[in-house]
Amino acid sequence: MRRIWTTLVVLLAISLAGVSAANAEDKGPLSLGITGSTPSEPTRNPTAILRPPEVQRLILAIAERPHSRAEIETVLAGQFFTVDDMVAVGLLREEAGDFWIDFNLLRVADQLRILEVEKKTVAQMLAAYEQDVTADVARVMMELGREALDAGALGERTGLEERKLGRILAFLEAAEYVEPHGEAWQATVLVLRGEDAAKVDAMVALGRKIMLEWHEANYDRVRETLADLTPIRNGVPFERVYTEIWHFLFGFANRTLVEEGLFADPYGEERRYPGFLPIVWDSGLAQAP
Repeated sequence: MRRIWTTLVVLLAISLAGVSAANAEDKGPLSLGITGSTPSEPTRNPTAILRPPEVQRLILAIAERPHSRAEIETVLAGQFFTVDDMVAVGLLREEAGDFWIDFNLLRVADQLRILEVEKKTVAQMLAAYEQDVTADVARVMMELGREALDAGALGERTGLEERKLGRILAFLEAAEYVEPHGEAWQATVLVLRGEDAAKVDAMVALGRKIMLEWHEANYDRVRETLADLTPIRNGVPFERVYTEIWHFLFGFANRTLVEEGLFADPYGEERRYPGFLPIVWDSGLAQAP
């Protein structure tokens, strides 16, 4: 049970500048996040254990220096969980009678440190965002990805009856996946068909090559440079911390590609639905490596 939750909890310290002391006291100094399901038993729920502000402040204090059991129990007096519960869910680790944090606690300084280092060494990364569509919608998009078609020809190609096809086209137009062009309809998003397999395979291979070469050349340097991050100083294995570091890296890679004009900006002013760029592809192109 312990190892499951140890690897899933990530905490980010947030700045409280400009927030009243009362509000800061109520909310606590940490922002909590967990990947995966949350157990119903509170004493096995890392988020529930870390919710009290005094526990969050205790965690930050332990990150600065290991604490004894007596020190921790003094703070936890009256709480619904014990020091041993915190160890069981992977929040703390006991060594020679003292307790250390044992999860990815990243303070503002840690995040800024990651950004500072990785902004200088970001490499080109390729990404794709899968848009889940029903079989009928997929057939429409696959045909319009081949060429612009009027409703009659599109109905013949897809086998969809007129009313259903009309509803699908109205939906796709509202989502800005297609648009009318005279009597015809045309796709306004990237559509990758089966015949694009060779190009897609080449793109995926290039992306894998870039990422593997970058890791071989930079992993040890990143590990050495970021050895002073809070979780690493507390003995959390770098491999676990690197999962979070990689998110910074990947984000900077995408942002750099946007700034260089190589990627479209998913948050550009022209985006009606910001945050992503839609793409439709044949499922046969998305096989696992």
